[in-house]
Amino acid sequence: MTPFPPASPTPPPLEGLDHLLLVVADPEAAADWYGRVFGAVAVAMPTPNGPRIQLDLPGARISLLREGRQSMPPLPNPVTGSGHFCLLTPAPLADWLAHFAALGVDVADGPAPRDGRVGRLESVYVYDPDGNMVEVARQADRISPAGAP
Repeated sequence: MTPFPPASPTPPPLEGLDHLLLVVADPEAAADWYGRVFGAVAVAMPTPNGPRIQLDLPGARISLLREGRQSMPPLPNPVTGSGHFCLLTPAPLADWLAHFAALGVDVADGPAPRDGRVGRLESVYVYDPDGNMVEVARQADRISPAGAP
């Protein structure tokens, strides 16, 4: 794939991603699922439209927007099930597969090799209750030479 040409003029520097927003039918149910499946800690954050549930994970925050509500500034077409993000893990994917099985969470795909921002990954995919795709990936240099997850 040919990279896109650099922006002109060069933009100011960025440091990283602070949070992402998922549109969900029931923020409380989503918070429960992400807590059980990924250990996310739910925090109620004040907003001009009332409190919003934020999910804290190591190195990431997910903001949950109830379907039918608007964010500020408004999103043009907020719909459930349109999100996808990748969580990095140092653990073998076999541990995650066992964890998902114990919770009754279906694995949609994987383990499979993928490319990510950090390089080669081995990934598994699950869907949250709203249909958002969650990828759990381990960096290839942490995978055993035999290729076991």
